[in-house]
Amino acid sequence: MQALHSLDVIQTMEQLEHSTRRRKVYRISDSFSLDDVDFPKRYRFKKSTANYIINLVRDDLNLDRRGFETGQSPEIQFLTAIRCSGRREVQEDAGDHHGLSQVTTSRICVRVARALARHSASFFKMPTTFAEEERNMR
Repeated sequence: MQALHSLDVIQTMEQLEHSTRRRKVYRISDSFSLDDVDFPKRYRFKKSTANYIINLVRDDLNLDRRGFETGQSPEIQFLTAIRCSGRREVQEDAGDHHGLSQVTTSRICVRVARALARHSASFFKMPTTFAEEERNMR
C-alpha cells in the first residue's frame, strides 16, 4: 500500500516538473562596443551613420503611440529594426540578439518604420511638376 502511495507521489512530482514552463534567457550585448569592421557586417551601417539616424528619430522612438515610454532605448530599437529589415532576419532571432521577444521586436519594427517615414520628406524630394519629372527621367 505504501509502495502505491510512493508511486503516486513520484508520478505527481514528474507531472509538476513537466508542467512548469522554462523562462527564456536572453543574451544581451552592447552593439556599439563592436569594432568598426564587425558593426557594418552585422547592421549594414557604419556606427556614425547609425548614430546620425538614431539621433534623428530619437524623440519619435522614446514614446509609443499611447504616449508611454517604450522601455527600450532608441539605439536598441533602431538596431533591432535594421537587423530585421536590412538583413531580412527573422524577428525572433533579431530580438534574441538584443534580449527582446518576437512580439516586442514586431512592435519596434513598426515604430522605427513610422519614425523614419516621418523624416523622409527632409531627405526625399519628389518632383512637383511634369517638367521636373521629365528632367529626372533623363
